[in-house]
Amino acid sequence: MFTVRPFRKEDSASVAALVCKTLVTSNVPDYTLESMKELDRFINAENNGIIAGNRGLIIFAMGAYVGKTVIKLDGGDWITDDHDPEGELNIKVKLPDGTEMAPVQKCLKRCKLGMEESLYSYVSVIPMIMGRQ
Repeated sequence: MFTVRPFRKEDSASVAALVCKTLVTSNVPDYTLESMKELDRFINAENNGIIAGNRGLIIFAMGAYVGKTVIKLDGGDWITDDHDPEGELNIKVKLPDGTEMAPVQKCLKRCKLGMEESLYSYVSVIPMIMGRQ
């Protein structure tokens, strides 16, 4: 038997690494904006395959990867709530300008709604949101 504990900031690196390992065959697990295109492609290809069989874990792992990518590209930090029973779903990234993003929620929407919720588009607009473009 095991106990589920709340997500902590320290968990993000190991969970993001899980996505990297999954994407390694695509040669793009590098926390870049371009890797978001590969993640979109992965979701298109596997949404009814490997993702369907492990939806919770994989969506969480993809969200951790997207969040870590955002932090690497644009700065920011994880916001977690150890008292939230759905903390893994509700973790956020707070950007340097105070904007909060919810990468796990975004990955869930991406899987449910398709390319209209593109991860590449989600991450690519951050510089505009922060007034850098």
